[in-house]
This record gives sequence, C-alpha cells and structure tokens, in this order.
Amino acid sequence: MYRGHGNLLVHGRKNRAVACFVREPYAWYRSYWAHRTHLGWRPKYLIDRHCSNGDFGGFLAGCVRTFPGFLTTLFEEYAGSRTHAIEFVGRQESLADDLIRLLHSSGESFSEAHMRRTQRINESPPGGTCPEDVREMMCIAELSSILRFGYTSHYSRFLGAIRIEEILKRYSQDATFLLRLILGTQAAHLECDQRRLAIGKPVQPATRWTRLLGNFAFYAAWVRGETDYAQGLFEDALGNDPTHPRTLHNYAMLHRYLGNLRIAQRLLRRALQCRPNHLLTLRSLARTKGHRKSGEIVTDRVT
Repeated sequence: MYRGHGNLLVHGRKNRAVACFVREPYAWYRSYWAHRTHLGWRPKYLIDRHCSNGDFGGFLAGCVRTFPGFLTTLFEEYAGSRTHAIEFVGRQESLADDLIRLLHSSGESFSEAHMRRTQRINESPPGGTCPEDVREMMCIAELSSILRFGYTSHYSRFLGAIRIEEILKRYSQDATFLLRLILGTQAAHLECDQRRLAIGKPVQPATRWTRLLGNFAFYAAWVRGETDYAQGLFEDALGNDPTHPRTLHNYAMLHRYLGNLRIAQRLLRRALQCRPNHLLTLRSLARTKGHRKSGEIVTDRVT
C-alpha cells in the first residue's frame, strides 16, 4: 500500500472508482503555512524553497507571485482536469457528509453514526492572517479551482465587484490573458499599498476593485472594440471609487474617441481635482479642448 499523498500519477485510474477531497484555497495555504512554521520548512518542495516566510501574508504573496495557480495545478493531480475529471470530488469543509455519500454510492457497509462521531485528527495549529489585497491576489491566481469546486461564496463581494465571471465568459478566448492582467495589476500595486497601510493611509477595497474593472473596460474598448460594453464597465468601476484618477482619464479618452468632448473634459477635470499636477491628464485635457473630430485614440498605459 502506498503511504502518503497518492495522486493520479501514483494510483492512476485503474481502480473501480477514484475519489479525492479538496479544500478552500485560502484555508489550504493557511493550513500549509501553519504546518510548516510548526514543524519546519522542507526545501525539497518548491513553495518551501522559494516562498518560506515567518509571516503568513509574506508567504502567500510569495506563492501567488512566484507560482500563480500552484494549488489549482496540485488539485488537478488528484481530481483530474475539468475535461477529464475523476468520479468523485468531495470538500474538506463537508468531509463527513461527502465521505458518507461516497461510501453509500460505492455500496460499502459502515456505521454512519460512528463516522459522524469521529473527531478530526492531525489538525495544524491556528494559522495567521494576511492583508485583504493578498487574499484577493490568491483568489485571482486560484480562480479556476474556486469556480470549479464551488468556493465562490467565500469571495462573492470581490468577484462581484470586478464582474470577473461575466467578463471571462464574454471573452473566454482571452481568459488567461485577462487573469494575468489583473493579477499583474494587483502585484504591481502591492508594495506601494502596503507602504500606505504602514503610515495609516490604507487603500480601500473599492479603489483596488476600480483598478481591476477599469483595466477590463480598457481591454473591452481598445482591444475588442466594444465601446458600449466598455462604458458600462467604466461606470461600474467609478461606482466603486468615483475619484480614481487613472480610470477617470481612460474613460475620458473613450468619450473623446466617441466625440463626446464635453463629457471627456468633465472627466479629465475630475481626475485633476484628485491629482492636479498629473502631466498626462493635463496634456489630455489640452488636446481635448482643441479636438474637433472623433476617431483619435489616445490611451494611457494599463495600470
């Protein structure tokens, strides 16, 4: 008998039925970190060698930046891919119920009452905490597993605010690119946001969500050419944070392209109220005042 974590590479699919259990990704990372900080890091494992950290937030950020989707890949070694899944996947959060369901479906004889009375064993000590922006990065990096195994309720406010399920479905051909885009956006701002937190000026979740949704709007407008849909995304983004200068600027550029010069000027002035000396916005406002035709596209870099 194989002792240890036998995945499909070990057991294959030769048995009558194959089952595994998964765990909510954030809880998995926190449990792994607690286990390693209690018993010691093991450099033979990739995330131990490259991401070991006495602070859980530092460990999780390192995992997400260095090995995005690490846990999704690990889960697939046990559960198979979406298109070639094993027969049964349970969840650790409902371990007893799912295991009982599995055994009943397999025709096994057992005491359900005894199983429900059995206490959990081998639990790690309580795990640490991490900043919310790092948890959001993990959600993006492991989104495939979160969607596949039904963990969206743990992140519903965040996922709903950036409309990510809808957008990935609409632009399924570019899903990988879009996930990398917003993961890169979060990672690029992480250290700056943490410095602001250290001096008592934390970046609010709504601002982070505006960045991401604004980038989706940017993509919809300039890559896909769906200006009406992009306007809706920009409006939702500014509904999260009406004073985000970069999103105001990029939305103004879309209106200028569409010939709505007064709206573009109004948006640019709003952006300058928040960042009065921003050279790009000042230049865009000057050009918009002198602009007489629609059709010119001037865009800012995606951030």
